[in-house]
Amino acid sequence: MLSAREEAIDDYTVQDTTKLIRMVFPQTDAFKFQQPTYPTFEKLITSVAGNSMEHFNQKIAKALDVFDE
Repeated sequence: MLSAREEAIDDYTVQDTTKLIRMVFPQTDAFKFQQPTYPTFEKLITSVAGNSMEHFNQKIAKALDVFDE
């Protein structure tokens, strides 16, 4: 998601995006990485590609809000 942005990203956005990725793809075993399916990965990447930085931040915040409810 971060590399799909193709521009400089501030530390706060990196932190929020990393938090979102960990919530969407929780790792319950430290020695076993659970990969997302390709369609899920593709959907995440295409959902942020080409967005302005402001729109990207809004999408991340909105997604994080879902987990806070």
